[in-house]
Amino acid sequence: MQVQDDSKPYDSINITPMLDLAYVLLVIFILMTTASVQGLTMNLPSPPTSPAPSSMK
Repeated sequence: MQVQDDSKPYDSINITPMLDLAYVLLVIFILMTTASVQGLTMNLPSPPTSPAPSSMK
């Protein structure tokens, strides 16, 4: 059995666990954002009934 030498750099880095974590965090972020936006109510101001001045000096 051959043991890898500590001074030898890694040939490749496995990024699969990092991508899995990124996908899970992305899905959680999307779900939480849509859940919070659907319950949002806004009181928008109504337009004024008087006409706006034609010019201001």
